[in-house]
Order: sequence, then C-alpha cells, then structure tokens
Amino acid sequence: MSYSYSTIIVGAGLTGLSTAALLEKNHKDYFLIEKDTEIGGKIKSSEIKGWSIDHGFHVFIKEYPNLSLFPDLKRCELINFEPGFIIIKNQKAYKNINIFKKFFNGLIHNNFPGFSLKDKFLILKLSLVPPSYLPKNNSVLEFLQEYGFSKRFINDFFINFFQGVFLDKKLDVPLSYFLFIFKMFSISDVGIPKGGIKEIISIISKRIPESKIKTGVSINEIYKNKIVTDEGNEYYFKKLICTDSLLEKKFDATIKKNLFGEICYSSTKCFYFIVEPENNPENIIHLLPQSELISSLYFRKRNSKEMLMSVSTLNCEATVEDVEKQILDHFPKINIIKFQKSFEIQKALPKNKKFFNYNNENFCKYNENIFFAGDFLSNPSINGCLESSKSLVRFLS
Repeated sequence: MSYSYSTIIVGAGLTGLSTAALLEKNHKDYFLIEKDTEIGGKIKSSEIKGWSIDHGFHVFIKEYPNLSLFPDLKRCELINFEPGFIIIKNQKAYKNINIFKKFFNGLIHNNFPGFSLKDKFLILKLSLVPPSYLPKNNSVLEFLQEYGFSKRFINDFFINFFQGVFLDKKLDVPLSYFLFIFKMFSISDVGIPKGGIKEIISIISKRIPESKIKTGVSINEIYKNKIVTDEGNEYYFKKLICTDSLLEKKFDATIKKNLFGEICYSSTKCFYFIVEPENNPENIIHLLPQSELISSLYFRKRNSKEMLMSVSTLNCEATVEDVEKQILDHFPKINIIKFQKSFEIQKALPKNKKFFNYNNENFCKYNENIFFAGDFLSNPSINGCLESSKSLVRFLS
C-alpha cells in the first residue's frame, strides 16, 4: 500500500513524540511511525509487586528549561530525592547535604573524609558562577583540578556521582554541559515520577491523536522522498524527521553521506532487589567510591519491613551474584536480599562530544527534505531531546 504525508517522523521516543506534539500544536500535517509495538523508546517503566520501576536509572529535574514546552510536565508528581548524597566508605555512611539549598547545614555537617572546607566553598562558588565565565577548552577533570578541588573529593564525589549521570567514568562530556547539569542538580528538585519515568511519555503522547501514530512499522529502506517498509508499504513524504542516527544505514546509496558513522553510545545495567531490614535512608543517592562495579544506588521503603533497592552499574557484564556481593560488602546490616529484576540498556546515552549542540542548532539538516533530531545532536538528557525537537520545529515553521 502507498501513503503520503507532508512530514513523517520516524521514532516514537521522547524526541519523536515531542516533535509530533509541537507540530500538532502548530496545526501541521505529520505522521509518526515506530518500529516497536509500544511508544517511549528507551524511556520505559514496569511494575514489580505494586512498585513502578524504571528501565535504567532515570531522574526528573524540575528546573530543566525546556519542560516549559509542555506545562503538564512541570505538574508531574514526584518522589523527590533528598538534596544531597550519602557516601559509603569502609562500611561507614557519610551524609552530605546540598550546600546550595541548605548552606549552614552543609557547612557544618558535611564531614566525610576528603571533603575539606575549601571544597565546600568551591562547590558553592561553582553553583553560582555563570558558565560563560569559565574556561571552555578544558576537559571536565582538568577543569575541576585547576579550579582547586582536592583529588579525593574529585574522585569520591564528582567522578562517582556524575559517572551515573553521564555513564562515563572519565566524565568525557563538554565542560559547558557538565556545568549546566551540575547547576541543575544544585538548584532543582530532583526525583522520579510516582508512576515511573514513563509518565513523561504518557503526558506528551496525550497531545497526539492516536490516528497520527503507527507502531510496529519496520523500515527496509529510505529514499529521497519515500520510506519502504519490510512489508512493502511505501510512505511518501515532503519532509522526513529521523530521531535515531542508525536510520542513516537505511538510506539509499544516492542520498547516504555516512555522517553519523562515528556516533557511539554508552550502556548501563540496572538491578532491583528487595532488602531487609528497612532502616536504610530512602530517596537519597548513595555513592560507593570503593566499588569498581556499582555507580550509584538508592532505597525506597516498601513497607514496615522491606525496602526496594535500585542499583546501577556501567558494567553490562555484571551478574546478579556480583552485585549482591558488593551490596553485602558495603551494607553489612542487610541480612536478607531478594533479586527482583534487571534491565540492560545498550544504547543508553550518546557519547560523541563533537555532535553535542550540533552546529549550534541541536538538529541536523541532512539534505533539503531530510532532517535528524535527538539528544545525540543536542545533549544526552530529557532537556536535550526537547531542545532538539523545539529547534527543528521552529526551523520548519
């Protein structure tokens, strides 16, 4: 069969859905196709015994500027994380309060080994100094060293906290992006939607008529003005918006530029356990700088006896037994641990710095009628997906 649309969007992840919702708002003709049978892309949630659990460690940052595109997102009910973190060293827990939000408590009570008074003031200063006044050619780790932070604090806090955000132990992201994310964590409420991260997808997709989305469409080849599916159907377009760099591999040789061949992705694996006893601090991120396996974890109270424990690692080879051993090594008071579920996300975040904020536009005009949008052309975050969508729709309007 043959179909024709003014604009076709390929991919119903966050970028594709937000692009469709913005085109819908502007009363533009479009059609959205998705290879999977469900929308949402890598933003997924499931349920375990009444708990909403996310596929991977996702956080929702309320001060992301592009959430204003969809005001309902701002009203999303969150399970907020406490402002701060807990570091576990030598089986001892050191709670550290967000000094930007609770200045005096942070100065007085943040006392884990290696967190000097100088580090405390530098943290506050870094939150307040606009990024435009900071060097832009340094790597993140070089910048932190030159800024004056102690080596121990860089390792125990910056590397251990932000490796879970960027999925990279070297923090190999543009300095401007690091500073932006650092400031967001400093000033914003951070949490998880009560119904799981999939609530974001649900909120945005409600703005799109069901008749304008088709799932289960597998693409065989893409030509200059049409898509051919595996079933032989043809979708003709005037404009094509691709939200995955790998779609370039489907391009006919006459239009293919091999522009995105260098793009690669970081992977992550997330484990969920039920643990007893239940007296671990909940809804605060725990860092384990002495662990080579665990990048971060947190607890949520299940009932009067049990807690749900979410554990993230950058090592996709990690087994349940590996993770359980690390947990029991660092939390000796846990005497019952029951594995529930694990999720491996192979294409979790893009990691090529040269494509960040692509051409200062956050999208790519591939040719006169084919465009690419997504966090791989902006920055790897919810905000980056929305920024890319916004910029492209504005260009097309």
